This record gives sequence, structure tokens and C-alpha cells, in this order.
Amino acid sequence: MSTAALVLAAFREAAHDEPDLTTVAGRLDTSLRRHLTHPDDFVTATLVALPHHTPGTLEIVNLGHPPPLHVDHRTHAVTALDPPRPAPPLGLLDLAPSAPVPHTAPFRTGDRLLLYTDGITEARDPDGRFFRLARHLAESLHPDPRTTLTTLHRHHLLHTRHPHDDSALLLLQHTGPDPADTDGVRRRAAVGPEPDRRRA
Repeated sequence: MSTAALVLAAFREAAHDEPDLTTVAGRLDTSLRRHLTHPDDFVTATLVALPHHTPGTLEIVNLGHPPPLHVDHRTHAVTALDPPRPAPPLGLLDLAPSAPVPHTAPFRTGDRLLLYTDGITEARDPDGRFFRLARHLAESLHPDPRTTLTTLHRHHLLHTRHPHDDSALLLLQHTGPDPADTDGVRRRAAVGPEPDRRRA
């Protein structure tokens, strides 16, 4: 089984059983460390939940992954949701002084959330310039989120010409009803995993 498939399988099991993202992250880390073959192997990931106890918000645990981009549906402002307390990637959580702590962000009806891998932001054009994802997202906004994503993907291909790294984009939109009317079912989404190897 590939590393990506392993983490996704562990995520599906843990997300069904565990009440919070911190515990899910711990389960993923434990499962992954049992199968890693090199001490420098790790996987970055972002875990996202729509908590029923605080409607209109997201809970995020960022495990070494690029920060999601939030789009406010009223102002169209694009904001990177950087974690206030960065956590190590999966496979390295035992090196952190404490368990990862979720942070919250607004997510109201009409808002969007873009999750992506670093193959997107590290893509360079022929002159060596990085792809400016937040700017291109703002320029690609369309009432239909599928059109937004298609346009953004086209911008990326035009910038990179010949992509050399795996890349993924996932655009979520809060389609309502009003957050206060949610049925209390906890929903989670994950982007990643993105296998990586670095030396300490």
C-alpha cells in the first residue's frame, strides 16, 4: 500500500470514531509511523472540520501543509489561514512538545475554502517566478465554484508550462442553509497527504 493510501485509509477510520481533530491527527501519526521505512519520511496534511457547536466556523489542524485560502463571499477577500501554532507533519508529531491544537476561522454561507498541495505554490514559470496562488484565486472568482477552479487550474498550467511536481486543488463552498440551522452532524475534509522526505 502506498503512503498516501495508508494515510487516507487511517483518516477514514479515525474520523468516523474520534470526536476531535487533535485525536484524529494522533491516530494518523501513530498509523503512519508503524509503516515508515526511513526516519526522515513524513507526510504533510491539513485536517478540517465543520463543528456543530460553533456554527459559521471551521476548525483546522495544519500538519506542515500549505495554509488553506479562505474567500469571504461578501468582500471576495482572500486570506491565508496560517496556523498560530505550527505542528510538525505526520510521522514527526512525537517531536513536538505538545499535541497539535486546532485553530478556528470563519466559514459562513457562501464562503469558500481552497486547499492545495505545495506543487501548486512552488511551481515556477520560465523566469523562475513562483505561482502567486492567492492573487490568481482572487482573479478567478466566479459565481460557479467549478468555473473558479477550472480557471485557476488553467492559470497554473499557463504559468508552469510543464509541471514537474504533483499538484492538487480542492475548493469547498458553504452552500447553506444558515450555519445556525445545521443538523449537528460533524463533517470533515482532508487535503493531502503529500509524501515528502527531508533530512533534519
